[in-house]
Amino acid sequence: MQRIITVTVIGIISEDSRVQWLATDGGSGAAVLYRDLYPGAKAGDRLRVNITAGLLGLGTGGADFVTGIEHAEETAAGDDSGHIMKCRYLPVQHSVLTVESPEYRDGCVVYEKELDLGGKRILLCELHSMLPVVWELYRNVVPEGKLLAVIDDQASLGLPFSRHLSRLHKEEDFISVSIGQAFGGKFEAVNLLTALQFACTNYPEALLVITVGPGVTGTGTRYGFSGIVQSSWANMIGKKGGCPVWTPRLSQADKRKRHVGLSHHTITALTELTYADSVLPLPAGELTDRYLSDHTVSMLRSRDGIHVPEVEETAIIPWVESVLGHSSDITTMKRGIKKDLLFFTGVGTAVHWLFS
Repeated sequence: MQRIITVTVIGIISEDSRVQWLATDGGSGAAVLYRDLYPGAKAGDRLRVNITAGLLGLGTGGADFVTGIEHAEETAAGDDSGHIMKCRYLPVQHSVLTVESPEYRDGCVVYEKELDLGGKRILLCELHSMLPVVWELYRNVVPEGKLLAVIDDQASLGLPFSRHLSRLHKEEDFISVSIGQAFGGKFEAVNLLTALQFACTNYPEALLVITVGPGVTGTGTRYGFSGIVQSSWANMIGKKGGCPVWTPRLSQADKRKRHVGLSHHTITALTELTYADSVLPLPAGELTDRYLSDHTVSMLRSRDGIHVPEVEETAIIPWVESVLGHSSDITTMKRGIKKDLLFFTGVGTAVHWLFS
């Protein structure tokens, strides 16, 4: 199903160089305009907007999205310096400058060589909401450190939609590379391997994180969820000599039983589809014991190639609360640290282990 209507812009809610959030007189009353696709709008402009997500009552992606400007005979937007197409074969396909394309690399030979990660630890984050948590905790440990996030296309394709990224992109030491059909990172790449080549060549000391944009998909089935892609990330990293470190998706407050304790998304992708040796740090203590069974931990440890180090909650919870306790902007599924401490403890455990 797709529903398109025409609305009038009432005003601009917020904007930056990549995206506008517009108040409108129809649909959900708010529309997202990607400036990589369309020139900026102003009050009084008539726009065509896709209202499908709002009609379906979706969460993160429940806004309206601009699909065109009424009566405009021609529009031009974005950077014309590249030739690699993203959103290919869709009406919004557009060219970007990718790091491995001839226009960018100017004779660089790194993309002709085989990638060797040399044992580098790379953090895997199933959820976009894990990324700002990792950033804040990492910068608390390494105040001058750089973080490079490779953002896959299994969720939002338009990364300027993310308010987390809008904030993080203002940080000089935060670097993002959007891969596949995702667009809107500080840099663009065709796939994970070339993004890692770029990262290791240009930011060798940076913490590397692989994640997705906002708006993952889940169907309540064994394999029908976006996070299944973590196994592909881990297998590529392992094959190229790296060490995939899984951020555990933990929750004490999720209403869905399959996500209470250690989410089945983490368990299924890791135990059924991953052949690369992997690390899954887990917290240990009273809070975790309430929601994560000994049986689950024992099962994980019994699998070949899965290393499950435990970190005492006493080393994690006070630190996480100190760094994030006063931040109302960082939430997961609309839950902050007070409502789902276990989620933030899980992310903190992975970051803590990286530097132990």
